[in-house]
Amino acid sequence: MRFKILSPGCKANRSDARRLAVLLNAAGWQEVSGADKADTAILFGCVVTGTAETKSRRALAALIRTSARTVVVGCTGRWWDEGEGWETCSGREAEQLAGLLGLQVETSPPAFSTEERSRVVVKVQEGCPAACSYCIVPIV
Repeated sequence: MRFKILSPGCKANRSDARRLAVLLNAAGWQEVSGADKADTAILFGCVVTGTAETKSRRALAALIRTSARTVVVGCTGRWWDEGEGWETCSGREAEQLAGLLGLQVETSPPAFSTEERSRVVVKVQEGCPAACSYCIVPIV
């Protein structure tokens, strides 16, 4: 299967998008450069600001013109109702999305991503099971 992930939203969405890409690649899926070449297109949209929602709606409009199965996730997956030519997933965890796509997930990638940048994104809002001596996140 070929897939394309679009993430015009926040850093948390971009991090989830990279985690999902790791899972899909590990399952033998191939990431392609354009949605028109994909069997499945995944939009990690955002509705936090008007600009972000506009970008997400434009990306969705472009995706539903392709023949790819289109799945909308992130906060847009929780706020938007499904429409003709696309479906939503209210979860943002990469593992939930992999399950929606029919994959069996045994292990999870770490809750952070370098996203080809010099800084790491740590999604503390989702917690962390590591007990690093300098970190308070597992305690709260």
